[in-house]
Amino acid sequence: ALSTKWKMSPQKRVWERDYLPRIVRDVVGPEVMRGERELIYQRSPMLRFHVAWPLESEEDLAAYDGKIPPVGGKNPGTLAGLHTDAEYGHPSGEVNFFLPVTSSTYGTNSLYVEGDALRGDFEPFDLKYGEMTMWNGNSCRHCSPRNISNQTRVSFDFRVIPGSAWEEPPKKKGSFQLGSYYMSEKLLL
Repeated sequence: ALSTKWKMSPQKRVWERDYLPRIVRDVVGPEVMRGERELIYQRSPMLRFHVAWPLESEEDLAAYDGKIPPVGGKNPGTLAGLHTDAEYGHPSGEVNFFLPVTSSTYGTNSLYVEGDALRGDFEPFDLKYGEMTMWNGNSCRHCSPRNISNQTRVSFDFRVIPGSAWEEPPKKKGSFQLGSYYMSEKLLL
């Protein structure tokens, strides 16, 4: 699978070592988290492939309910069912960033997110190449429904915590620890 090849690739190591720290230090720090001396960020950005799967057959039409979020949480072909990151144990101070690397994201090839927690006002991120957006995935529900467009979306997402909000979680296997899941970037003020 593509995600396995990415995880083993030298390009992933370049992203982790060079690109992501630079984005955190040079963009997120001065533009979003001004005044912070340190930012804690997800060591490995998630690379997502949301494959185009247009509705073509009667069977497709019958299986697709067209609702966002899908009834029951997931339609066939859904990349991510409806969830919050808190449901997976992510710390409350996290801020999510979504960075598409395809020409644009829109409609079902994008990520659908609530404006505020439990409001139910799901909208897709409508972004062009080179644009990035931030949002609260910890408390706002989000999903990637079946991509019925003709364009596969490729995107990175990652999380950042202001250093002033960082609390080291209890040590346990697989938890969100500094030095494993998270890295630190000192900022010049």
